[in-house]
Amino acid sequence: MIYPVLRGFRVAPQADWDKSIGMEEKNIYIQALEAEQRGDWPKAHELVQHMVTAEAAWVHAYLHRVEGDLSNAAYWYNRAVQPVCKTSLATEWEALYKELSHIERKD
Repeated sequence: MIYPVLRGFRVAPQADWDKSIGMEEKNIYIQALEAEQRGDWPKAHELVQHMVTAEAAWVHAYLHRVEGDLSNAAYWYNRAVQPVCKTSLATEWEALYKELSHIERKD
């Protein structure tokens, strides 16, 4: 693969950037939440959409709530065995991050 050159420096691929900021150490749920916060909703959704854990379902529900698809969000809250969230998106994001950040990454 050829990377663009900027004033003689190679621009690192995304994987290198992720390593430099510790992404390889974060679990998939935190990666999804952080992707959404960076404005990359499609990446966040891609990370959790095919997972079958209650944690992934909860993140998935949150993501559909962000999107404004409340009926789909309700389905995923049910899959997560969580009540449909009525708080602000920011409050839910913080609760998810706090609850899920302790889970170790497994490859």
